[in-house]
Formats: sequence, C-alpha cells, structure tokens
Amino acid sequence: MEFRIAVDPLNGFIHCVLDGNLDLGIASQALRQASRLAREQGCGVLYDVRRVSVRGSKGDLYKFAHAAGGEDIKHGRTAIVCHEEKDKERWQFFVLVAQNAGVEVRLFDSGPDAAEWLAGGRKP
Repeated sequence: MEFRIAVDPLNGFIHCVLDGNLDLGIASQALRQASRLAREQGCGVLYDVRRVSVRGSKGDLYKFAHAAGGEDIKHGRTAIVCHEEKDKERWQFFVLVAQNAGVEVRLFDSGPDAAEWLAGGRKP
C-alpha cells in the first residue's frame, strides 16, 4: 500500500490518495500525516480510497476507525471517497465507527461532491 498527500489550495483541503491492499500500519501513517497538515492549515481532509482493496476483518477495520477518533488525529471535516461498488459496505462500517468515536466524517462516491461538502456546501 502507498499514499500521496497534497494541499489543495484551490479547494482548501488536504487531499490524500491511497492505493493498494489496505495495510493498517501504512493507512494509520497516512491518517496521522494528513491530520497534522489539516490542523496546521485549519481545513478538512479528503481521503480517496477508490483504489484500495479492504481484505482485513471487520474487527481490524473497527480498531482502525476507532483510533481515528484519537485526539492526535482529530481535525475538521473528513470526507472519504470510495468506489461505488468496491468495498463500499466496509467503508460504510468504517464511517459509522469513526462517527461514534467523534470524527466528523462522511462517505461519498464522487470527489466533487466530497470537495463541496468539505468546503461547507450541502450535506450528502
């Protein structure tokens, strides 16, 4: 698994793209780096996971999502863009657990819709 993080100055958020089979260690590293940048920039994060394959158990995904509520990771809004058909049920589960841990996160099928929500536009 690999990831790329960039500041999107046009839309005013951090953009983190993840690729490959979900590796919770690498994904946690991406989450921490993107969250740090988001706190520094005072903005939200868009995580694009459309090219990620989730093969772990729901228990592993639960631990990862619950950790996203940790104080060192929290920042403004979080948008996750997933593939409409691939692993969507698992990402819905991740979002539910993260929301219960106190993260303001929403799941999207479209990058532009996620960017609009991050910018304070309509809710999904």
